[in-house]
Amino acid sequence: MGDIDGAIGAYEKAFTLDPTDNASRASAAYLYQERGRLDEALHANLDMHGDASRVRFRDVQIAREMELLGFTDAAGQRFARSFQLYPDNVFSNIAWPRYLFLRGRLVEAQSALDEAMERNTPHVELYVLAGELALLRDDRAGALAAFTHAAQLRPQMSLPATLLGLYGEQAPDGAWFSTRIGELRNQASQQTLYPGEWLELAMLLQAHGEHEAALQAVNAAVRSGYSDSAYLQASPLLKSLASDPAYVVAIDSINRRVGEQRQRVLAAAWCPPELRGSRP
Repeated sequence: MGDIDGAIGAYEKAFTLDPTDNASRASAAYLYQERGRLDEALHANLDMHGDASRVRFRDVQIAREMELLGFTDAAGQRFARSFQLYPDNVFSNIAWPRYLFLRGRLVEAQSALDEAMERNTPHVELYVLAGELALLRDDRAGALAAFTHAAQLRPQMSLPATLLGLYGEQAPDGAWFSTRIGELRNQASQQTLYPGEWLELAMLLQAHGEHEAALQAVNAAVRSGYSDSAYLQASPLLKSLASDPAYVVAIDSINRRVGEQRQRVLAAAWCPPELRGSRP
């Protein structure tokens, strides 16, 4: 239904009524992360009751929260370990190549992605990342092939269809743009879009020549909690916006918010020892 905050409230009530309900706590943590509440997300994932190892994908979530909070070395160590130890974990297989991509280690990212692909844990995000890496090599045909795989894997999902249209062999016409943009704007008027959905709208608007509207969509993503400033600087999917001062302001806004949360984590009694003394 798109009511992210309502879902958070329901999960919170669930684990308040039953403190051992780690599944609800982990689900709330994921949505805290989506809403930009990174310190709360990390705390929730660390505050498990009983056997925390039974919570699926918790280690990868913790590493992602550390990464977004700027604890990149600690996050990288966790991602690398998970990638080595759990070859059948699709989220580990996504997380390590993405981490390398966001650090600008593109050759290593491609190598890790190739290994992940061989593990037969297909996921849309793997193919989207493959397409982005191909675009950074100016391999548009390779990008199209990757986006085609993503769309075939999840034909009902919006982003792969958008990327397939934007990077297809034939440029999309005005009717296609009107339909895709209209669908997302209609969703935004009826429900809370996930931050990533605002970025998809920005991709469409920039390709349609609506530069200012695209920047507004990026700002909407940031206001709704988007926290990955590294991605905004690394991804070729938003390349034409990257030199605009307003885009830089959006990135700075993320960095200020994340910096405040990072300091709260470091000051908290529950801060993991591995984060003490780390540099952003």
